[in-house]
Amino acid sequence: MKCIQERVWLLGARIGAPKNLTMVFAKSPQNGKPHIEIHDGEFHYICSERGHIFSIKSTHSFDELLYWIFQSITFEMAQESELIHRNKSDDSRRLLFSKQIELLNTLCSRWAKLRQEEIDIILENHPFVDQ
Repeated sequence: MKCIQERVWLLGARIGAPKNLTMVFAKSPQNGKPHIEIHDGEFHYICSERGHIFSIKSTHSFDELLYWIFQSITFEMAQESELIHRNKSDDSRRLLFSKQIELLNTLCSRWAKLRQEEIDIILENHPFVDQ
């Protein structure tokens, strides 16, 4: 677990992520924030709140685990940036998604492409709505 935390702090520093966003938990803080469990060489990225698990993703890939961690971190950072730079006539997701892709691309272009594919699916089902 220590090597995961050190890697997250190292990568987080590259994008100016606040320390509170880069904390890796080994057990659930029970507030919806993810924690990581490792069993038999497999990483489990688990989100739970008040004893209720609402998301579990599992992988053998350290890179995929890091993507999940930074998908969450960069989303929170992008939300904060969008609030500061909000354009009331544009769908707020325009700035949010753009900033998240920018941050992920700073870390790993493959992660940025993966997230862009996920965003494209979101937008197919829920297009931007500008005023």
